[in-house]
Amino acid sequence: MKQILKIAVALLFAATSVTHAQLVTFPASLRPGMPHNDDYIVRVRIIGQGILDHPIRGIEITDFRNVLIDSITVVNPDHYTVFGGGATGITIRNLKSFSCKGWSDGIDLMCCRNVLLYA
Repeated sequence: MKQILKIAVALLFAATSVTHAQLVTFPASLRPGMPHNDDYIVRVRIIGQGILDHPIRGIEITDFRNVLIDSITVVNPDHYTVFGGGATGITIRNLKSFSCKGWSDGIDLMCCRNVLLYA
């Protein structure tokens, strides 16, 4: 049986531009900016009114459940603005993306279920 982790992700905006999300609570195996091997991460919130400036992978949601992305602006990601794979319960609201590189063209959700996109 896999352990279900409960984490909260919030962007802390001391300045106008932020280059990565800071995890508020997380296990030692899950560090900000590093890939993880934990499945079924639930109740993730990426919220704020700031800018993710030139993130390497944009926002990646793989095998997560109950994810909220709200009021984020992404500028020049190297890959998709939001990439999702095998996730369930994704809500995206007020997302703005400005990109000019190849493969950085927006939202790419593969094998995801229960997705809500709001303008």
